[in-house]
Amino acid sequence: MEFNKRDLRTFSMMGGRRAFFLKLTELAAKSDDLVILSADVSRGSGLEKLHAEDPDKFFNVGIAEQNMIGVAAGLAKTNLNVFATTFAIFLTTRCLDQIRINLGYMKFPIKLVGRGGGLCSGTSGPTHFAVEDFAVMRAVPNMTIVTPADALEAVKLAEAAVNFNQPLYIRLNDSFNVPIIYKEDYNFEIGKAVELQDGADVAIFAAGTM
Repeated sequence: MEFNKRDLRTFSMMGGRRAFFLKLTELAAKSDDLVILSADVSRGSGLEKLHAEDPDKFFNVGIAEQNMIGVAAGLAKTNLNVFATTFAIFLTTRCLDQIRINLGYMKFPIKLVGRGGGLCSGTSGPTHFAVEDFAVMRAVPNMTIVTPADALEAVKLAEAAVNFNQPLYIRLNDSFNVPIIYKEDYNFEIGKAVELQDGADVAIFAAGTM
C-alpha cells in the first residue's frame, strides 16, 4: 500500500504505537488466521475496535504475561498468525523463559510487540522502563528484532510482520507527535537498512526513534 504526505502527518500525530495497531487491526479484519493477544493493554494500544467488531480475533489474557506466551504458542501450533503485546519490559524479562523455549527453541513464528520501549513510559516510573529488552532478545536464538524509526515505518512494519514467518520482537514507543524521518513513501523490508543520506567519510547506523 502506498502512502502520501497527508498519511505521514496523520501517522506522526498518533505516534508509532497507535499507527502500528491501527494498521494491524485493519489487516486482521481482512485475514482469516490473524489473532492478537494482549496482557491487559488493549485500551492503550487502540485494540478496542477489533475487540468490539471481531472478538474471535482478539484475546485479553489479563495481567498474566507469561501465560500469554504459552497461549500464543498453542495458537501458533494450530497455524494461526499470532501477535502478542504488552509493555516491552514485562514482555522481554518477565516472559524470558517462555520466549526462549517457544520462540527460540520451538521456533514458533509469534510476533511479540513490546510497547513503551526505552524511557518513554516515564510517567509510569522505572518499573516500566525498557532499557534491557534489546539485550535480552538478542540472546534468544532464531529471534529477529525490529524497531521502527517513525510512525510511517511502524505502519509498514505491521504490514511486513503479518507475512513474516519467524519469531519476531517489535519494539514500539508510546509517544505522540513522533518526528517524521521518512519524508515520502519508500520500500520497507525486515532485515534491510534504509539509506537516508549518502556520504563519504562517516557511516552512522541507527535503529528506532531518537
